[in-house]
Amino acid sequence: MDSCCLTRAAHSARLALLVCLVGCHPLSRQGGPRRGGVPVRLTAAGAPHVLQLWAACSAEEHARGLMGRRSLGGADGMLFVFDQALPRTFWMHDTPLPLDMLFFGPHGTLTCRIDGAEPMTDTPRTCPIPSQYVVELPGGTAARLALGADTALNPDDLARSCPHP
Repeated sequence: MDSCCLTRAAHSARLALLVCLVGCHPLSRQGGPRRGGVPVRLTAAGAPHVLQLWAACSAEEHARGLMGRRSLGGADGMLFVFDQALPRTFWMHDTPLPLDMLFFGPHGTLTCRIDGAEPMTDTPRTCPIPSQYVVELPGGTAARLALGADTALNPDDLARSCPHP
C-alpha cells in the first residue's frame, strides 16, 4: 500500500475515533449532562424514595442545566453539585419544562423548595440559605412526594454523584 492510502486510512481511523469520543461525551447526549443519571436516595415524611438524576458537576453543566429539553428522557430530574454551600439563584431561561427546585445544604438537608418554576423565564429563583446541592424535578413532583422540611438526600449518594479525578 502506498503512503497516500496509509495517510487516508490513518485519517479515517482518527476521524472515526473522534466521532466516537464526541458521541460518548456526557454533554453530547441531548445537549445535557450524564444521560441515565445516578441513583440518589432521599427520605421525606419518613418514606424512602430513589430518584434517577443527571448529575451536573462542572460549571459548564451547571450553566446548561435542563435548557432546551422538552422531556427528561427517562430520568427523574437533575442534581446540581457545587464545591461549597452558598446562597443559590436559578432561572428558567430556555427551559421549556415547569420544574420544582429543591435546595440542600452540605449535609443533604432541605433548605428551600420552589414549586412549579415557570418555564422560559429569566425570573430569579433564589434560596438565601447556603446550599451545596440543587435538585430539579418536573413541576408538581415535590408536592406529590410530600417533600418538606424533613426531606434529606443520602450523603453517600451525593459523594458518588460527581467523582473527582
